[in-house]
Order: sequence, then structure tokens, then C-alpha cells
Amino acid sequence: MKYILSLFGILVAAMVCAADVAPSPAWMSAEYRMAQFPNERYASSFVMGECDNTESTEVALQRTRDNARAEVVASIITDVESTTLHHMQNQQVRGTQGYSELLKTDLLKSTTIHAEIKDIPNLSVESWHDTKSHAVYAFAWIKKSDLVRALKKQIISNLTRAEMATEEAEGLLAEGEKGAARKAVAKAIEQLEHVEQQQKVVLSVDNSTELEDIAFTESNALKQRATALQQQLKNAVTVYVGGDIKVFDTHYPIFINEIKQQISDIGCTFTTNEAEADWVIQLQGTTREYNTLQTGTYTAYFVLAEVVLQIVKGNTQSIIYEGSFSEKGSHTLNRDEAGYAAYAEVYQQLAAKVKEIINN
Repeated sequence: MKYILSLFGILVAAMVCAADVAPSPAWMSAEYRMAQFPNERYASSFVMGECDNTESTEVALQRTRDNARAEVVASIITDVESTTLHHMQNQQVRGTQGYSELLKTDLLKSTTIHAEIKDIPNLSVESWHDTKSHAVYAFAWIKKSDLVRALKKQIISNLTRAEMATEEAEGLLAEGEKGAARKAVAKAIEQLEHVEQQQKVVLSVDNSTELEDIAFTESNALKQRATALQQQLKNAVTVYVGGDIKVFDTHYPIFINEIKQQISDIGCTFTTNEAEADWVIQLQGTTREYNTLQTGTYTAYFVLAEVVLQIVKGNTQSIIYEGSFSEKGSHTLNRDEAGYAAYAEVYQQLAAKVKEIINN
């Protein structure tokens, strides 16, 4: 009787343990994956990892899912690269179809697919934890026809955004808002870069795609328009910098030259004609001695420099900003040198304010 009870207990324990182990999903089988997700119709990736003692099961599963997603993206990028090579090797085509093939090749060569195309629409991923072996698995897949369909919609959406941004830039330029126009056209070109990426993926995933299916003519024309506008706006913002900076009773024009150098990296040109400037920067600087310390044979001079800044929008003559900047400087040679040292402390913060106003 004891033997029977013991055997019964063992059987019950085995059944409980078996019940605790979740059955593996069907996609764990390579045969199942090959049958249900063939390469001709799907981009997929099967990834295995381990759950160690330094991370939770969920963290390990998330890491494995991320790796599976990344491998699907990598496989699509590989498809793009091989498609590019195929088109380059088959350019000797004639007629209308040949011209279309050449355009496809140009598009495929024109941009490099970035790993940033990780927001693949309709990408599915599942994961599983084997509690016996502590291994973690993930399977990611996407149907190529679904990917193409979703990307075509994104192409139209991004193209619309790019056109709106280009029209905004053109309107701002007409109003004399060159800084804002440069920002708008930069957004347009960024959207067009996304369009090119998506077009390239569609062409590689579905080589039967026609250029009109991915709005190639429209995107190419808009790219030329936006690029020409960006070139027109390059260094188009003109700035006048004037005023009077003094170190006590001595004029100090070097300060104005230094300010010009500090703000030149925003892509502006300088003019000596205040009337033709998009932005007028007026500076008035003064110094005053506020302390002198005698230490042995050395004398330390302390000077406060203050610069009043006024920024005027050229096309409206409206004052956009008024403010003052002050810093202390010291030197052991004389008070003038202390004044130069004080102005040197003002350069960067004043230039930063000018750049902030013009850029915004």
C-alpha cells in the first residue's frame, strides 16, 4: 500500500511539473517557419538567447525581441543592397522600360539605407521563455506585401509634409523671414530623405514596383525645388553689427569683430549697409574701474565691462531684444588690460543671445 501511495505521489508531482512547463509555440519548429513564413513572401528572423542571473526574464525576452526586430531590418537592408547590385549589372536596357530601370538604379544608388528604418510598419514579434533550459527565443516577421502597402502610404504622407514645409519656406522667404525659411526647408529635405529611404525599400522588396507607384516623379521634382531653395537661402541672412565699444576713453572695435566671428557659424553674411540688413545688431559698451589691490610691488586692477545689446528686425524695424551683459576682469599691468579681460568674458554669452534670436 505504501508503495502504491509513493508511486501515486511521484505521478502527481510529475503531472504538476509538466503542467508548469508552458508548451513551446509552433514557430519554434524550423519546418513550421519555412512552411508558414517562406522567404518569397516574408522577411523574418528567429533569435535565441539566454536568461542569466543579472537580468529578469522580461528584460531577457525584451532584449531577444529587439534583436529579432533588428535582424529583420538587417535582412531588408541586405535585400536593398543586393537589388542595387542587380540593377547596376542590368543597365544595358533600351526603350521606355530601360529608362525606367535606369531611374530605379539611380534611386537605389542615391541613398544608403540606414538602420534607422526600424519603425517598420506591421512588423510582428513573439517571444518565449523555456523555463527548463532558461533559454529565451523570439521570432519576428512581416509579410512583404503588407510592408510594401504600408510604405507606399508613408511615402504619400511624408511627401505631403515635405511639400507643405517647402511652401511654408517659400512664403517665409517672400516675407523676408529668411531664418525661419531655412528651418522650414530643412524640415522639407528631412522628410524627402525619409521618402527616398521608403522608396528604396519598396523597390528592393517588390521588384515589380513601377516608379509611379512610389511617386518618384513627384518626389524628385520636389527635391529639386527644395534643394534649390535651400541653396538660395544659404548665407542669405544678412546682418549688420555696429555700435561703439569703449575701454574707458579708447574705442575698442576688436570687440565688434569678435562678435561677428562668434555668430558667423549660423550661416549669415555681414553688411556695412544697415538699410539692407535682415538683422541690425547695435552694441554700446563701457567700462569702469571698481577696485585696485596693492600686493607688495604688484598692483591688481579690477574693471567691470557692460555691453548694452539691441537687436532690430530689418524688414519691420521692430526691436526684438534689448538687454545688457556685464562681466568683471582683472590684470596686473593696467586698468585698460583689465577692461579687455572683462570684455573677453562678455563675448560668448552675448553672441549666444544673438544667435538664439536670429535662429528663432
